[in-house]
Amino acid sequence: MQNNYYHTNLPNFQDYGYQVVKELRINSLGGRITYQAIMTSTQTPVVIKQFRFCTSNANWTEYRAIEREIDVLKQLNHPQIPRYLDHFDSGNGLCLVQEFKNAQPLSNPRSYTPEQIKKIAIQLLNILIYLQEKTGYSEPIYHRDIKPDNILLDDQLNVYLIDFGLARMGNREVNNSSIFAGTPIFIAPEQFLRKRLTKASDLYGLGLTLICLVTGITSDKISELQDQYNDCKIRFKHLVPKLSLQFISWLEKMVERNVEKRFQNAQEALEALKPLYLIRSPIVQLSASELVLTANEINENITSSITVINDIPDTILQGEWSIVSHENDVSSRNSHPWITITPYTFEGNHHEFSVTVDTSHLMADKVYERELILSSNADEKSKKLKLIVNTAPLPIEKVRHPPYFLLALVLLWFVFCVKIFLSDDILKTFTFEKILITSFENNDFSVLTNNYAIAFTSGIFGALLPLFKVCKSQFSKLFFLPFSPYFVLIFIFSIIQGIIQQNIYDYNRITGSEKWLSYYPLVVLVLLTFVWLFLEVGIFPFIGGLLGELYTLVMIVSASNFEEGAIVFIKGTMIAFITSILLYSTELKFKNKQIDKGYIFIWLTIGLGIAIGAGSVVGWFKPYVLLALALTSFLLIFMILYPPINRARLVNQYRHWEKRKANKK
Repeated sequence: MQNNYYHTNLPNFQDYGYQVVKELRINSLGGRITYQAIMTSTQTPVVIKQFRFCTSNANWTEYRAIEREIDVLKQLNHPQIPRYLDHFDSGNGLCLVQEFKNAQPLSNPRSYTPEQIKKIAIQLLNILIYLQEKTGYSEPIYHRDIKPDNILLDDQLNVYLIDFGLARMGNREVNNSSIFAGTPIFIAPEQFLRKRLTKASDLYGLGLTLICLVTGITSDKISELQDQYNDCKIRFKHLVPKLSLQFISWLEKMVERNVEKRFQNAQEALEALKPLYLIRSPIVQLSASELVLTANEINENITSSITVINDIPDTILQGEWSIVSHENDVSSRNSHPWITITPYTFEGNHHEFSVTVDTSHLMADKVYERELILSSNADEKSKKLKLIVNTAPLPIEKVRHPPYFLLALVLLWFVFCVKIFLSDDILKTFTFEKILITSFENNDFSVLTNNYAIAFTSGIFGALLPLFKVCKSQFSKLFFLPFSPYFVLIFIFSIIQGIIQQNIYDYNRITGSEKWLSYYPLVVLVLLTFVWLFLEVGIFPFIGGLLGELYTLVMIVSASNFEEGAIVFIKGTMIAFITSILLYSTELKFKNKQIDKGYIFIWLTIGLGIAIGAGSVVGWFKPYVLLALALTSFLLIFMILYPPINRARLVNQYRHWEKRKANKK
């Protein structure tokens, strides 16, 4: 292309719907002039390429080239290939109208950074991938004239491929008329030899174009890099000492004269280019983006390691560590009161560093965050590493909070039991003495006997039921009790009927205080049973069984028929079951949390529940009710609030001691 020719008279294309604005480029040898124009109907900027084949040194081959370009452009639809819009014969030459791109030829003098060159290369390869594989046609389209003059670049580094005058579709043999139509140095060797084109053919011209960019050599002087004594290979490595060896190898493969040694297509070349670094400089890779150190003991020195790697060949990584200053630290560039990095400076491509923290300078039970900086000779001049230090817990035991929810359930349950079962059922139904006298006056010995037997038996089973909870839900083991005690109980139950019947039969002959002596076997048996239950299941399931048995024993003797007795039996069993499970679960929770004085918490909660229930029945201002409420509530609140208050006091004392120690240092 020659730029020393200039037309002062712009052509008039008004009759064809275009107004020429200025001349862009001229090729005198080819008889082509490129204009910037405006489409008058839409005021859209366009580019008009006029081919003056009658008034120049051009021949009919050039005329056929522009026809070929029109045919190819009609088939293309890519944002980086200016679209075909129109063509017309002006009488002074055939004109091709294309989309206007506000960009300059890549051949214009300009310097590029390595990353800009890589971006340009990737865009051009994507255009070639489109031409080779994604046009929708069975055969690829070959441009055959890729060079800096035929590539446009705008201010945003967007690339556009132009001039498809030599393009052809498919692997047809190249004819003599077009072998040398392009710029010779940029033409693939197989084109000179009239061999079939391959997808690697356009890569040759692209590779030479990129060599022009990285070396700064213009396209008309690129031939000076050919080694005339070694198969005309392009020698440029000595001109780019800062380029990475991988990228140089990639460029050398792009301009291999043997097409079989070249990348076979644009896709393969693109995949090989993407991971490459263009500049031969080290790269910093840290084994972690943050370092977390945790101390287990007060004043402990804790250490961790970080690895720095540089895997760029022919480079040496050099650098040093520094710690970002913090308002609470007194440090210099190479020293810190409680952080030590070993070594501070280094030279090499694989180093392991130890980071040590002296927690004697730090407060216990705190989290400290600092930032370490690695300054090096890599492209990324500084690399940040976040340091997180968790100091040891305070040497003051943490407060273990009681299970508030379970204690609240225990409180509500005992309020409910006193209010409903004691007040509504027992007190309002009968007195034991009244029922006993009434039964004997009527000489209804069989009813009384059966009532006592049912009461005792159901009460015992109500007390035994919570043992299923102790068994931890192993309901498949229904008879989990030891065989001997279980057999003894059955034997005792079989005898108890006769004992009760005999004692009650003699009731009429016993008067005064002697009548109570006739029940000593029953009393002894009940006491022995309670002792056995206590030893077997523990205090709190025992309380549940005791409540269930006493309720059933007292209530069932007032039952006038079997249905009432059955209801009483169900209520007693429910009382025993719920009370035992609730108290046992609360006790177990205290043990799991390792909270001392758990028994006291439970007893005070039970007492407060009974006091509230009694107050709701007999009135809140009874002296004994007020005394019970005051004692249980005060002690319970004290036991809940004192541990955290006392710990806060101890922590405050410890913090003052830490500050005094820090000031001495």
